[in-house]
Amino acid sequence: MNQHTCGATFDYVLSLNGVEPTEFVNWTTECQMRDFSGKLLAIVESQWINPAAPVALALFEIDTSKWRPGVALMDVRFIGPDGYIRTLQEPIQWELTR
Repeated sequence: MNQHTCGATFDYVLSLNGVEPTEFVNWTTECQMRDFSGKLLAIVESQWINPAAPVALALFEIDTSKWRPGVALMDVRFIGPDGYIRTLQEPIQWELTR
């Protein structure tokens, strides 16, 4: 399980293993961090590291001071140019600590 200290800047690179370099060209992304009960903690900034070969995402949130310690889940959505949406098979689990 990934760990993050509440209050520290959240900065994470998500590599999409097994994805062809052209599979997500022209797609956008959305990322949400939720506590284990499903309450939204933040909409996390997400952007392709290399839009020409989108196989990794930079995820970033400056202010995590209101995040509470505990287990959190991060969902990532991939939105195609035609509006089609794909998600990660499993949310990414985080242990939030003080």
